[in-house]
Parts: sequence; structure tokens; C-alpha cells
Amino acid sequence: MHGGLTPRERTKAMRELVNIEKSYVVATDIAARGIDIEGISHVISLGFPKELDYYIHRSGRTGRAGNDGICYALYKKQDDAMIRSLEIKGIGFQHRSFKNGKWIELDALHKKKVKKDDPLEKEIAKIVSKKKKQVKPGYKVKRKAEVEKLKRKARRKMIQEDIQRQKKERAKAKQIEKRGDFS
Repeated sequence: MHGGLTPRERTKAMRELVNIEKSYVVATDIAARGIDIEGISHVISLGFPKELDYYIHRSGRTGRAGNDGICYALYKKQDDAMIRSLEIKGIGFQHRSFKNGKWIELDALHKKKVKKDDPLEKEIAKIVSKKKKQVKPGYKVKRKAEVEKLKRKARRKMIQEDIQRQKKERAKAKQIEKRGDFS
């Protein structure tokens, strides 16, 4: 369906959909806005529109009146920013790839990969990924403060180790200097 259909063609196409004479519909964003048919279970969306509200309308064609629905969004790497914006608005995504006839679970786009050998990164990941039972005001500030505290602690430890190393080097240099004076 598209905006170029005559009213008669559009009415005929809608009637065929309602009477379940057609199983699939291919529609532009504009044409899809007017579709309100009970029983639409899946929407397959190719890419993301420039206006995020269009995506919300597009995916909203399914799961009406308390029914479940699934929206598949086929996207490219350029769509990452749009996906993040929609996630901020509360729209959840499960990232998958279709390979060899099977769906493969992928990591979320914004999920930071933790360096396995870095204990500081592991501690920060634990704090950031911690699930709260109830969201309280200021939780982001508290979480950020915890991460900063860990970073400061790691920095202090590194500085202390560096100071100890320098003291040992100076002590060795003094011993070598003393031995040199008595030789």
C-alpha cells in the first residue's frame, strides 16, 4: 500500500486485509498510519525513518487492544543512533542476526565490552549492570559516584605502587653510590 493508491484501490486492499484474503501487506509509512486492523501480529520494518515518531507509529500497527505483537527492524550500522534514542524512550530491542537458517543472539549495540584481564573494568561493570529492585531518585548519580570512587581508589593504588618503586630505586642508587665511595 502506498499514498498513490486511489481511494477505491485503498478500500479494496483494506477489505481484502480485513477479510483475511491477504496474509501480507507491504506499506509505506504514510499508508501504514491509517491501517488499524485487528489481528496484525508482526510488522517488519526496513530501516529507521528520520522522525522517530514514524517508527513508533509503524511498529504500533501490531499488538493492538492488549494483544501481543512483534516488530522486526532490519537495520544498518548507520541506524545505531536511532536505536539508542528509541531505547532511551523506553522501547526495548533484542539484537539478533539471521545466519545459516537460525536466529543468533547479539550483544546490545551500546553494551561496553569488558576487558577480561582488567579487575577495575570488572568492578565497574558489576556496578553499572546491577539490577535495582526499585528505581530510586538519584540512582544514576549514586552509580556514577560509586564508579568514580573505584577509579580514584585504583589511581591511588597505582600512585602508591609508583612511589614505592621510586623509593626502592633511590635506595638502590644510594647503596651503589656508597659502595662507589668506599671502593
